[in-house]
Amino acid sequence: MVTFIDQHRGTYGVEPICRVVPIAPSTYFRWKAAQTDPTKRSARAIRDEVLKAIIQRIWRENDQAYGSREVWKQMGREGLREARCPVRRLMRDLGLVGVVRGRAWTTTTQADATAAYEGWRNEPGADAYAVYRAAQDRADAAQDTLSRHTI
Repeated sequence: MVTFIDQHRGTYGVEPICRVVPIAPSTYFRWKAAQTDPTKRSARAIRDEVLKAIIQRIWRENDQAYGSREVWKQMGREGLREARCPVRRLMRDLGLVGVVRGRAWTTTTQADATAAYEGWRNEPGADAYAVYRAAQDRADAAQDTLSRHTI
C-alpha cells in the first residue's frame, strides 16, 4: 500500500488515494516517519530487530542446525529470557530452519496404473459397472465368510 501511495502521490495526493484505498492517511504518514527515523518505531519492532540479530548469531554459531526450540534454549543459557513463540515467529520471518532428523520418505506410484485407471474411468457406463462390481465383491466376501463358519 505504502509503495503504491508513494508512486502516485505526486499525481493525486495522499488523502484522495487513501479515500479510495482502505488505509488511513495517519497510518501512511506514521509508516513513512518510522522508515526515516528508527526511534519512532514501535517497541515491538525495535525489540524484534535486536532479537533477529541474536537469533541469527546463535543459529550461525551452531552450524545452522538449531531449530526454534534449540535457539530459545540457548538464549536462556546465555541469560536472555524471551518467550518461545517470538523466537519461532522471527525465525520463520528470517527463513531460518533447523536440521530435521531421519530420512525423507518418498512414495512411488506406477504411471501405467494411473493411466489405465483414467482410461477405464472415462469409458461410458464405467461408474455403473464399478457400483455393480463393488456390490458383487461384497456379496462374494459375505458368502465366503458364511461358508467358512458353517458346520
